[in-house]
Amino acid sequence: LNVTELTLYLTVDDRTPPVVEFTKLSLFAGSTFNPLEGVQVNEQSNSYTIQYFPYLLDTSIPGNKTITYIITDDRGNYTVSNRIIEIIPESNNPSLISFLPVVLITLIGAGASYYFWKRM
Repeated sequence: LNVTELTLYLTVDDRTPPVVEFTKLSLFAGSTFNPLEGVQVNEQSNSYTIQYFPYLLDTSIPGNKTITYIITDDRGNYTVSNRIIEIIPESNNPSLISFLPVVLITLIGAGASYYFWKRM
């Protein structure tokens, strides 16, 4: 009986680039920003690096800003994707506490008027 055994070594190369998804992100002008907030990467090997440009984002000026993300896995596959960040102007609505002095003066004036009216 003739028997031959062969061992075949098979290497499967990963050629699938990472997939990146972003959640919509809106910030108020002047607020702090984490560029990795809302970024989700789907990668088969779970070993990847994320680079983004610009590294610092000026949030003091309202409008849309674009950040470019480059995700590279350990096999050298990469994905380049742009994300738009919306910078919303700060609201100028006064808080209720800012009306406190006016309310106090009105109440004191009404109380004093009532007091003097009753004394007459």
